[in-house]
Amino acid sequence: MEYCTKYHRLPFLALGVSLARSNNKKHKMVLNRGMHTWPFEFSLPEYLPPSSGPNNEAYPHIKYYIRVALDRPWYKSNVTQKYHLTISPHMNLLQMSGTQKTFYSVDQNRKQLRLQCCLLRSGILPGQLLSFKIHLHNPERTKIKRIEATFIQHRETAVDRHNETIFFVNLPNLREFNELYSERNFDLLVPNTYLTPTYKFTTTSHGKPYYITVHYELKLKVICHGIFTKIEVNIPVIVGTEAISGQQQQQQNHDFTMLINTSPVFNENDLPPSYETDKMIFTRGTYTWPFEFSLPENLPPSSGPNNKAYPHIKYYIRVVLYRSKNRSNITQKYLLTISPRMNLLQMSDTEETLCSVDQNRKQLRLQCCLLRRGILPGQLLSFKINLHNPERATIRRIKATFIQHREIAADRHDETIFLVSLPDLYKFNELYLERNFDLLVPNTYLTPTYKFTTTSHGDPHYITVHYELKLKVICHGISTNFRVSVPVIVGTETGSGQQQQQTFDFTMPTNTSPVFNENDLSPTDETRVKNM
Repeated sequence: MEYCTKYHRLPFLALGVSLARSNNKKHKMVLNRGMHTWPFEFSLPEYLPPSSGPNNEAYPHIKYYIRVALDRPWYKSNVTQKYHLTISPHMNLLQMSGTQKTFYSVDQNRKQLRLQCCLLRSGILPGQLLSFKIHLHNPERTKIKRIEATFIQHRETAVDRHNETIFFVNLPNLREFNELYSERNFDLLVPNTYLTPTYKFTTTSHGKPYYITVHYELKLKVICHGIFTKIEVNIPVIVGTEAISGQQQQQQNHDFTMLINTSPVFNENDLPPSYETDKMIFTRGTYTWPFEFSLPENLPPSSGPNNKAYPHIKYYIRVVLYRSKNRSNITQKYLLTISPRMNLLQMSDTEETLCSVDQNRKQLRLQCCLLRRGILPGQLLSFKINLHNPERATIRRIKATFIQHREIAADRHDETIFLVSLPDLYKFNELYLERNFDLLVPNTYLTPTYKFTTTSHGDPHYITVHYELKLKVICHGISTNFRVSVPVIVGTETGSGQQQQQTFDFTMPTNTSPVFNENDLSPTDETRVKNM
């Protein structure tokens, strides 16, 4: 016996608009060689089911297209292009009930391990943080392997269903947890991509009712040691498309947003539609086309100062000049530096003094106090050291190293920003020393201190960048060297709160030389996977 799956495609909307037609009796329209434009618009029905997303390939799904047809004489084939539309109703969280309320769910296993999850706000938008609090009560101190958090989209169309995982992460710092009680807050980033909003739609076909629903849930799964000890807590989440006031909502038209791709559906990967009759002819000279584009709100910053050592993150702009079929296209790639604005005045603990201390077996004790944790490229890194040397051990030198630690998924790289020997401490053997030092941080691009979470194929990936000042004391004798490390926060600016709110976007300095002129890999599919 052979089983097979048959997929059905049911067109439920067809609107026709005539862009241009001939007025003569022969019903022909003759166009001169060149480019012709026909502006057009059309109205959609008031209630349409939204486009499926983020995965619009898995069944069941809803897709919308615009098809443009050039009706040519009978002896020539018609020219047809299809473009993909994303249609979504305006789902305003501030106008929907229950989106600002706190929601609880609780469960426990046979070992009395009890998990309560409190969703701080039921309504969420793509690109926002999903904030929740968990309460763990573990009277038998059962050992927890991990707690998995999964954000799931449930899509039902007629009798077909599909569950799409939006993100999946293991909650941090809970591996092998066996304490009696824990109460923690978590903030998980919802991907800033199109998500079908929470929606319910009813239609009829051949006299039968059909329901199209989209809803979301946050599922927490506690995995413990032992048999039949798992716990699952499910909390419904409402996904909207906007969160604006009532006055602004009234000013907007209650229609559907239509994001139109500029490339045909059958060729989405790269190339735009080309026609033999659509050609642009340029005379010799220089031409300029200004352009702009918007970036997602949350992007991991470009790696720097060394963007060649793995792991790293790079961004490019690729410019393509499409030429005639008998000539090769011209392509240039330019490197972008993208970084979020990390304002030191808006970050906690950046103005505080931080101290660290250690000593060796000869009772030589070093204390390092960082006078200000937050630093910008081009500023002085100021710190004070206190040396107590009761046995008057001879110090050869003290090395100061400023290090960037970069972690992307399972790969790590440590980059030395600068390394110097502190002056006037060569063969030091005095009883006590207290001295201030100011070391210049290079005035070049440094990836700011940052933590970013993303998912790929359902697996969570963490991208973190942090810095430390490491002092290494090198002494005469065996096993007498020791080191002191102090964490440092690197930002991008120190503007006021008002300035921060006005310019919270991404800086993008563009290089003036093509990327492929550097000794580096171009962003092919394989290198993009390796970079991320």
